Amino acid sequence: MTDYSSGMPVYRQVAIREALQHQLVEEFGIAPNTAQKVLTRLRQEGAAYAVRGVGTFVRSDEALQDD
Repeated sequence: MTDYSSGMPVYRQVAIREALQHQLVEEFGIAPNTAQKVLTRLRQEGAAYAVRGVGTFVRSDEALQDD
């Protein structure tokens, strides 16, 4: 989802999101829609987090075990 209040230009938000999706598509051979669902689900479950203006990151194994 695009965050218009973040201060980051929309084109950059889209580029970051597309880059992450592309990595998942290439590495696992999945469809782009599936890659987006994966990223959304990981954020919802707390296994990934978004840093405004930077991107989405998967939490480390240690951080997940502490939760």
